[in-house]
Amino acid sequence: MKPKILNLLSDERMGGVKTSLNSLMNSRLQEKFEFAIAPLNRARASIKNLQPEIIIVHDACSWKILPSLLALKFIKGKAKLVILDHHYSEAFERLKVANSLRFRLMLKLCHWCSDRLMLVSHAQGLWMRKYKLVRSPKLTIIQQSLNCDRFLELPPKPISKPLTFAAYGRFEEQKGFDILLTQRENRLHVMALANGLQVSIDNVLTIILAFLGWGMWAIVLPKVIVAPIWVIVHYVNNPWRPSREFTLINWQEIMRFGRSVLGVKLMNTLRNNLDYLIAGRFLGVEALGIYYFAFNAGLGISMSAINAVDSALFPHLCAARSDPEQFKDRYFSSLKTIAWIVFPLVLLQSTLAPFYVPIIFGQKWLPAIPILILICLSAIPRPFANAASRVLWALDKPNWDLRWSAFFTAFFAIALLIGVNWGIIGVAAAVLLAHGIALPMYSIWVTRNMPKIMNQEIVAIEIKNI
Repeated sequence: MKPKILNLLSDERMGGVKTSLNSLMNSRLQEKFEFAIAPLNRARASIKNLQPEIIIVHDACSWKILPSLLALKFIKGKAKLVILDHHYSEAFERLKVANSLRFRLMLKLCHWCSDRLMLVSHAQGLWMRKYKLVRSPKLTIIQQSLNCDRFLELPPKPISKPLTFAAYGRFEEQKGFDILLTQRENRLHVMALANGLQVSIDNVLTIILAFLGWGMWAIVLPKVIVAPIWVIVHYVNNPWRPSREFTLINWQEIMRFGRSVLGVKLMNTLRNNLDYLIAGRFLGVEALGIYYFAFNAGLGISMSAINAVDSALFPHLCAARSDPEQFKDRYFSSLKTIAWIVFPLVLLQSTLAPFYVPIIFGQKWLPAIPILILICLSAIPRPFANAASRVLWALDKPNWDLRWSAFFTAFFAIALLIGVNWGIIGVAAAVLLAHGIALPMYSIWVTRNMPKIMNQEIVAIEIKNI
């Protein structure tokens, strides 16, 4: 007799979960296992009738289904209870969850009910382990995929038209179709507008509500209020024109460019967390808490402005890549704009830190002020290095940027390991010195070599067009 697997899924409408489940049930695994689907509210009757060896819950963990999970824990008998989580991630928590402590408590309670927690990505696993949302022995990662046999049986077709990707799904923020359409048309200024409006209104509302005495709600409410701005901006600026044509032309070029950009993003993510990891490992949780507050309070406003400029700069440069003089003018003009924005903002924030920190955040954060000032000053060279990076991207040299990013990541790690010997103030000083030494050198090198890179790019374009 084949082992029986009961899949509990309350939402029976066709979607990603239902499609993946149907593909699994119709795969070669059906020769070894007997599958069944039932809604969560009929779990008791289904378990009694089927007597499964494995029970898999596909519903998203929530306070609402926690009683059902508790009941399953005690009525399942010898069956193994598995929760398959393809819903939550660290980004979801950051963008959608107002109370992280309550959210994480709910996840821990739900996961306690299960014998096994199955995740669909390694990023989920890192997030779960980072915050101890489940005991490691319970955790399993199985990346999902639909059955591609029919697709792989299709004969190769000649490439005669430009590459066109087809995307299918619902128009919801988490699906990212609004971002896909914007990037497809290379109108990244729309993303910059959405980011800029969200961040600016969020910060202004936070300041106003903090002065009005709203406490923690001064941080939580603005994030809820500004959430629709992203959707509205992309909806207004993205007329949808679907196309049925499909081709694989130029896929090698896209992969070559994309892998370097992905590598740069991975290096950025690693650097953004290196100081936290080193401070937490060598100095303890209390010191990490002070450093974390200082870092976010010191770079929050500055990095919001930097990211807004950064998002708009790339399409601004790409539009002029065929005209060397216009490209240079746009680049140097952008550097002037960055200087006018960043220098006054960072210096003002650093100067006023001793005044606004105790007023807004309270007297208990006074020890964090020196660290905050050092971290805040490290923001000055960042946008200039970002601009140099976008120059290389626009000139089809993201691989050069990747090499630099790997070198700077190693340099930054060494600086932090040296600085940590002097406590969190040493870590903050290492952040400032690493950025203050390395990033200007990179910006100057790219600026000096930009004419040479542009000449190479123009020759490459002319050869390609012959």
